[in-house]
Amino acid sequence: MGIMGPLVQQTAPVTIDGKPGGAFWEGLPAHKLAPTEGGVPAGMGGDVRAAVAGKYLYLGATLPEPSGRVVARSIGINPVWEGGEETGGRPDARRIT
Repeated sequence: MGIMGPLVQQTAPVTIDGKPGGAFWEGLPAHKLAPTEGGVPAGMGGDVRAAVAGKYLYLGATLPEPSGRVVARSIGINPVWEGGEETGGRPDARRIT
């Protein structure tokens, strides 16, 4: 058991599409995140969900960004960055890691 409690063993198929809905994520408990910077409202912390399916751990997070601008770093293998040449010219592409 971790800080979020026991992990849910999920049997529904997962779709990796950057959206927080779908049968895989429905019913999983959301755990609130707390901002660490002073002056940031508590509601801006977002939430995270976790599940195990087979031998894989899946994490999903909703992280509010009121300005609409997201600056992020990725240490994953072969990340895809918004606007980068690896997006294949798709104007709606987002970072995927």
